[in-house]
Amino acid sequence: DFFPTDQYSHNFENPKFLEFNRRQKLISKELSKILPPNKYDIVTRYGVRPNIAWTPWIGIQSLDENFDASSKRGVYMTILWKVDGSGISLSLQTGTDESNQKEIRWMVENVRKEFPRDHIFSSEIDLKNYPSAKRPKNYEIGNIIGKDYDSTNLHSISDDILIMERVYDSIINQNKQKDKLAKVIESEESNYQKPPKFRKTTISNQLARDP
Repeated sequence: DFFPTDQYSHNFENPKFLEFNRRQKLISKELSKILPPNKYDIVTRYGVRPNIAWTPWIGIQSLDENFDASSKRGVYMTILWKVDGSGISLSLQTGTDESNQKEIRWMVENVRKEFPRDHIFSSEIDLKNYPSAKRPKNYEIGNIIGKDYDSTNLHSISDDILIMERVYDSIINQNKQKDKLAKVIESEESNYQKPPKFRKTTISNQLARDP
């Protein structure tokens, strides 16, 4: 009954639309109960005035300050409503707000290299998009891994969220390790470029460079 969202004519005060938002927030609270505490920010998004989104979503975004989990260019988990209201998609997404479709595809392929292949998810999701709606198409392209749901398999989504969270967490941890390695390399390169220190050895009067 809540979809498609063009039935609201972009009226954010429409009682039916407000009821949908209330239900989204209830789902967000339930998500906070099953996810590890103090690790994620759970947000609801349904458009920016004056436009109601074709595909409202709930985001699960890492709170790690050293990891970009923004919807602009970061990596985050999300539950996306299909445009026609026939179901939802669970997706590990790369941000799409500041990228064209070619850039989105490039980012997706790079992130896919960072996690194990033995998972239950797909490289594609189907948001039942309208040809004229650009944003849902970008979400489909921005899917790193995901799964579609309707009334026949919705019962499994709680378990699937926890499985995807472990994949997401592994990507975050790999990113930390890469950052640490980059800092070590940068420090070593900086030290190597500094003028050498010299000391006199106890064996001879020759000058020896400090290691």
